[in-house]
Order: sequence, then structure tokens, then C-alpha cells
Amino acid sequence: LTSPDAEVRRRAEQNLEGCYSKRLLEAARFMWYDALAGMKRGEWGAAAAALRCAANKKDGWGWGVNHGDIWIAEAAARLVLAAGAAEGDEAKEEAQLAAAARLVEQAEGRCGDHPWTGEVAAALAEYRGLRARGGAAGAWLPAFQQRTAYWCALGLGGAPPFPPRPAGRAVDAEGLRRRLPQLTA
Repeated sequence: LTSPDAEVRRRAEQNLEGCYSKRLLEAARFMWYDALAGMKRGEWGAAAAALRCAANKKDGWGWGVNHGDIWIAEAAARLVLAAGAAEGDEAKEEAQLAAAARLVEQAEGRCGDHPWTGEVAAALAEYRGLRARGGAAGAWLPAFQQRTAYWCALGLGGAPPFPPRPAGRAVDAEGLRRRLPQLTA
């Protein structure tokens, strides 16, 4: 866009919408990574908020994150938040459970056979059954958090069924900055 060549500028301007869409997909993917890392650290609220924002970038899609992974992760975080609210605020618990159920449904619609979706759906049903019987979340929650940390580690590591980790930079940021004047001249 800053090239002195009018033809180069024209071609760049023609592709702005596509470039912007790609950047949204990239942002969603890296927000997903950040949220997974936050979930492993126990930062459930911040992770849920980041995942909501990531999902809103491109309707749950991310760069290589194509199977509802963003929704699945958010559903898991919201289920943990529901269990944390269980003993003090039933309205908040129910709101988190409803959000988790909606997210599982969206993920199933995107890719019905993703193993993490099945696990979160089963955990949601198990939790609802536990609460219906008057049980407390205390014993159930640590096991679900541990299992969620396992799935987060798989996602962060690029292990199947998740997308592989992107390759590192070919040139470090400082090297790119040094080359910038040459590229725009």
C-alpha cells in the first residue's frame, strides 16, 4: 500500500478484504492458544472471555482451527465457571451451563465427531445429573479441570485432533525491521 508503484498499490488494494479476513482467522487462532494456556493456569474467566472474542472474529473459525475447537474450549471453561458458582449463585451457574450447552451444540454442528466435544458434552450431562441429585461440584470439578488441562496441552502442542503448531519465523522481527526500508523503496 505504500509502494511508489501505482500498479503494486492497485493490486494490494484489490486484496484488502481477503487480507483482513486472513488476519481475523490468524487472530482467532492465536487467541485460542492464549486461552488454552490460560485454562491450564486456571484462568477460566479470562479464557472464556478470550474464546468468546476469538469465536466472534469469524463465526468460530480460526486459521487451521476448523472443527469447533474454539467453541469446545469455551464450553469447557464455562462449565468450570458454572461449577465454581454452584454453591453461591444458582442464576450464574445456570447461565454458564446454558452457555456451555449452546457452545457444545455449535461445536457438534461444525464437527460432530470431535472427541473433545463428546467429552465436554458428557461432562455437561454428568454435571447436570450431579446437581439434579443435590450433589456438590467439589469432587467432580478437579477431575474435569485435569481432563480439560490435558486437552489444552494437546491443542497447545499441535497434537491430533488439533491443528499443528505454526512454523516459527524464518527471519526474526529485528531482521524484518532492518529489511523494511529496502522493501518499501
